[in-house]
Amino acid sequence: MPIDLMSVAPQLDRLLRRPTHDASERQAMLDRLRSGLAAYPLPPLPHSYRVIATDGSQIEPDRHAPVPCFLINTGEVVLEYGEHPHARLSSEPRLGLDSRSSTPNDDGDEGWEASERVQLDLERSVQEMERLSGLGGAPSMCPTLALQDGSLMLWVAAAERFRHETERYVNRYVAGLEALRLLAGGATLAVAAYTSRPGSAEHVTGLLKSDHQMGSVDGDAQQLVDGELYRFLAPGQRSQALPCDVSRRTVLKWYTPAENLIWSFYLNAGAEVARVEIPAWVAQDHRLLDFVHAAVYQQCRLNFGYPVALMEAHEQAVVSEADRRVFWQLVAAKLERDGLSAIESPKALSKRIPWS
Repeated sequence: MPIDLMSVAPQLDRLLRRPTHDASERQAMLDRLRSGLAAYPLPPLPHSYRVIATDGSQIEPDRHAPVPCFLINTGEVVLEYGEHPHARLSSEPRLGLDSRSSTPNDDGDEGWEASERVQLDLERSVQEMERLSGLGGAPSMCPTLALQDGSLMLWVAAAERFRHETERYVNRYVAGLEALRLLAGGATLAVAAYTSRPGSAEHVTGLLKSDHQMGSVDGDAQQLVDGELYRFLAPGQRSQALPCDVSRRTVLKWYTPAENLIWSFYLNAGAEVARVEIPAWVAQDHRLLDFVHAAVYQQCRLNFGYPVALMEAHEQAVVSEADRRVFWQLVAAKLERDGLSAIESPKALSKRIPWS
């Protein structure tokens, strides 16, 4: 039965109807927060440079399938610009066995699925960083930007219920960051992550903390996000790079040495004001910071406002529904050839085979 969209329309109208606030007061608050904020102009980009990027997708384990396994497909991109332009696009699938799929879970199916999603997200993020550091180790005579989508902080690793596994994943992730930092000692190499439509209010919060006179409007200011604060930036301009608040980012306590702590700045990429995260060793080197600024902006210009390297990495990583079906067929065929049981659970069969 199709969805009754006629009944959805009035619900959408109610959902989008929000209370109006005094626009002049809001603008005055923004003006006050913006006072003293600097806008850094777009620096020149080297004639020849390289951008490397990774992104991942996965086939989730299914405890109703005959084998509790998963697959992570990591897309890898190398784009070289300048005198010797070159592009290399590839992907690397890696199979893993989920030993916890048959383990009883006090939270039932929903608890098992939530735990599985978190750990698979962590494993995918770690593999993306490990592959990025591998690409960074390839010899190159030109400056290199190692780019990731989203954040350089493993947010999901901070979840309290998964704290016993956090350190293992974060240590692997930071080891990849550290490998890139060491590589940068012998070449011009910078690391950054790009967040489209950021929802963070970290810079706003920092400004409020530094201005004790803002106490009377803190409640209203909490509705502001950093992207709105930095709308005054012209295309190509960025904000000041600021360190992330370690006290509010519990996962950062594993980011050692301190050179790997995360900083951020905001960039008017043309189509939006985006958040760019960088390690401290990049933020504190003005040459690397300028390179990230210029290269990320140019990447956005080449792809309608979103970095072209990240778009290509995503395309390489995508796992389609057809891929999933073929994967599980491959698993079943392999089991049968080896004389092992390939029987699915009744629940899985009922979903796959429609009623006649």
